[in-house]
Amino acid sequence: MDSPERDADQDRSKPRTLRRWPWFAIAAILLATLEAVLFVIPPTDEPTPADAIVMFDGPGDRIDRAWELADMGYASYVVVSIDDTSKCTPERPDIEQICVTPDPPTTRGEARAFADLARERGWDHLIAVSTASQSVRARLRLSRCYDGEVQYVTAPESFLDRVYRVIYENGALPKALIVQRDC
Repeated sequence: MDSPERDADQDRSKPRTLRRWPWFAIAAILLATLEAVLFVIPPTDEPTPADAIVMFDGPGDRIDRAWELADMGYASYVVVSIDDTSKCTPERPDIEQICVTPDPPTTRGEARAFADLARERGWDHLIAVSTASQSVRARLRLSRCYDGEVQYVTAPESFLDRVYRVIYENGALPKALIVQRDC
């Protein structure tokens, strides 16, 4: 049988536990909001005519989005990050496609490759295409390597790709913010 002291201890601990739940709920809501803003509905720009459209490699319909922007007349060059340039075939006769294989093959390497190409070609305005889940990190990486104007647009990605990429970005973004702070 329970002693009266034990019952009193249990009664005192219940209100303390109940008082904590609202704080856990608030923390969960704040975390979900942060995740949504960073990786699901990040800020995007309305594109304007630029020197080139640069496409970060990865899942989603990035290449289709890049070519859609080019077809709409936003740029005469589409720069595609690809792991093997032999797979790169021109899409349109009136728009030049430039394929780059970044070294290292990461978002950081892509930002460096895009910035180097922009300097070589004298480009001062780019449109960058990635997916929503990668957009904030792509923006951070490219801003560290390229001083010109960049507008960021996103391409659709499947639900499963987005779930995986949000998990991945929870490690990759802090790494970019804290560990790899240069171009």
